Amino acid sequence: MLHAAQQMLAGRRLYADMFEFHPPGIFLIADAWLRVFGLSMVSIRMLSAASVATVALLTYLCCARVSGRPWASAALALAWAGCSQGELTQLSHQYFTTLLSMASLLALVGGRAPAPGWAGFFAGAATMTTSGRGVLAVLATWALLGRRWRAWPLFAVGVAVVPAACGAYLLWRGVFDAAIQDVFVWTAHRYAGIQAVPYGAGATAEDLPLVLAYPLAVLALVALLVRR
Repeated sequence: MLHAAQQMLAGRRLYADMFEFHPPGIFLIADAWLRVFGLSMVSIRMLSAASVATVALLTYLCCARVSGRPWASAALALAWAGCSQGELTQLSHQYFTTLLSMASLLALVGGRAPAPGWAGFFAGAATMTTSGRGVLAVLATWALLGRRWRAWPLFAVGVAVVPAACGAYLLWRGVFDAAIQDVFVWTAHRYAGIQAVPYGAGATAEDLPLVLAYPLAVLALVALLVRR
């Protein structure tokens, strides 16, 4: 991501002058950050720390507003921040997708009234950082809207904003066809088939709580449904 952003700073075109198979959103975020704060290790580490801290903050806000338990929510968010970094804090498109997904959720559970337009905007932006997980974020947020039929058109418009802006940028740079080949055609033929990884593979003692969190959450949900 940083290499692509550095090349973009030098005037080279994404997908045409360099090969990348992720959507353009994550590279545009890195490019904008480096243009503002400069290309240095301090700037890069600031971006990395900011992404992790913002995910933790949004997670806390969502959990606190849904559960009404701020201290437990803070403990969970801090535990995630401590367990997720491992030996090396990285700058990852996965963190930005998580950040945008949590922002989309917060737009529906935060405040007095849901904001479907903002929820769609952040979910649509997530599709431009990690396409598969972004689509899941869109579907999850849409499901949360439920039968609020009047909110669906506003949500749909919000979802379309960032992908449309990224498409316009690719057309402006003359790399739209190359982007389709790299992001969709190449990944379908050469990348998608090797993505299966056993759950928890490579887990260490530090990140083991995160590996256990998902099956424990499913068990807790089943227990809650049985009890009620």
